[in-house]
Amino acid sequence: MKKNKILFIPSHLYLFWTTGYYYLCNLYQNYELILLVNEPFIHQKNFKKILKNLSIKKVEILRNSDKYSNHFEYRTSIYKILKKHKPDLIFQYNSTYLFNKYFYYISKKILPKTKI
Repeated sequence: MKKNKILFIPSHLYLFWTTGYYYLCNLYQNYELILLVNEPFIHQKNFKKILKNLSIKKVEILRNSDKYSNHFEYRTSIYKILKKHKPDLIFQYNSTYLFNKYFYYISKKILPKTKI
């Protein structure tokens, strides 16, 4: 049976270690998980262990960049990620950060049936 895809955006690194990991542990058996994380995540030894332990094979990395190019990069990255994975559900940890606002708007535009 095909599993629904969840695009999981955990927010800050410290929030991931307090609650994001808990969510992943409860979701990974029933859903195909795609993580969207920023660069500091990939340098964490424990993060790599979690990916292995939960058999998460799809990780998209949002690269850090200078503040003036962020808007263009956000838009470009979001379009690419959504078109590539076509998630059934998007789990955003919050909606206050600029990237998450972009993500919400663009995902509703591209994939209107996807639940956020």
